[in-house]
Amino acid sequence: NGDGLDDYFTLAGFDYTLIELNIFDRWGKKVYTLSDNPLGWDGKYKGANQPIEVYYFMAKYQIKEGEIKSVKGDITLVR
Repeated sequence: NGDGLDDYFTLAGFDYTLIELNIFDRWGKKVYTLSDNPLGWDGKYKGANQPIEVYYFMAKYQIKEGEIKSVKGDITLVR
């Protein structure tokens, strides 16, 4: 919502290098990829606010020891 708190979704909580992050709507349309904005997803697709609903993400990251891992899950967009 632009208040400076939790305005972007990205992976957090540990020491890693984010390699890939993709977010999809419930129909499987990709609404975000890491190259769109390295800060994370701001809840927009092509500049338009997306509906409040559940989205799915898939990410690859490299941990400090060099191993590449994958994670997927869902997030709920709220404003």
